[in-house]
Formats: sequence, C-alpha cells, structure tokens
Amino acid sequence: MRATYGRIIGTNIPTALSTVTGSIVPAGETWQIGKLRITNIDTTTPYTIRLAHRLAADGATGNRDYLIYDKEVPAADFLELEGIVMATGDQLVASSATGGGSTSTSKLYIQLYGARVNNV
Repeated sequence: MRATYGRIIGTNIPTALSTVTGSIVPAGETWQIGKLRITNIDTTTPYTIRLAHRLAADGATGNRDYLIYDKEVPAADFLELEGIVMATGDQLVASSATGGGSTSTSKLYIQLYGARVNNV
C-alpha cells in the first residue's frame, strides 16, 4: 500500500447537479480527505452550494448522500469540511447557484487535500 499526500483535485463546481470533475475515485484507490474547501471567488455575490458524497453502490444521489444542502458561501469567503473517506468508485456530486437562484457560471471552486492511497 502506497500513499501520495497533497492536493487531490481542484476544480470549478458545476451549476447543474452533476459529478465534480476529477472526483470519481479510481479503481484500487481510497481517498482520505483531510480537508475539503469550497471557495467563492466572486467578490460581490454569494453562492449556494449542494454537495453530496455518492457511494459507488448507490448509482444515484439520494437525500442521505448530502454533506451540504443549500448552504450559502458568502462573497470572497470559503467553507471547509474535514475527515471524509472515499472508496473506489465513490464520487462527489455538486451544484451551485447565485444567491438569487440563477444558474449563471459558478464562481465556486472545490479543493480536496489529503492522501490518495493505492490499495493494490
């Protein structure tokens, strides 16, 4: 078993509910996320976030999968979660909207920091 430490992914959060780019855990890996940070780079507009940890076996996002549901991230601010473990095939699913509810281009970005553990 070998582990690589550092940033796992860093990408924009989609406006429509969909898989976050790069967030599907590859075969033979486990991700031990020490910190998940969501940053609003817009200096004037708050955004609302939905974030779910969909297990590989689930197939679809259900109510039990949500880590964050309609949480506002203020302009030029961030929120953080800690201690998430994701297994092979698990993925993060997210969406964002402006405070007014529109689905314009998101200014929310997500970064995962932790260990990618090769289980093979």
